[in-house]
Amino acid sequence: MNKYLSETVEVFKALGDYNRLKILKLLQSKGTLCVGMVSRKIGISQPAVSQHLKILRTVGLIQGEKVGYHMHYRLQLEEFTDIHIKDILKRIQIEPEEEGNCEFAGEERKCAEINE
Repeated sequence: MNKYLSETVEVFKALGDYNRLKILKLLQSKGTLCVGMVSRKIGISQPAVSQHLKILRTVGLIQGEKVGYHMHYRLQLEEFTDIHIKDILKRIQIEPEEEGNCEFAGEERKCAEINE
């Protein structure tokens, strides 16, 4: 099997989970978020979110960056233009989000502030 085909299969496996699609949609709309904020917004535990993020990061759909004590994640879809993942995410509707804060080095700050 060629490398491109096997990588594409892995991407589609990663996209085959409801919560991972919700995470991608959330990151698309918010930019960069920490694990705690993703957990609160989609309603699953932080360890579960971390496992989903690991899968998404492994296939190259997201990228993590350490900010203070916390990891913040953002989409990384540039190399997937031929799969049209952005079009898939446009069609996904998720429930309205609740506002919240993430912890950042002992301070309460909105994740959006970190993007500035």
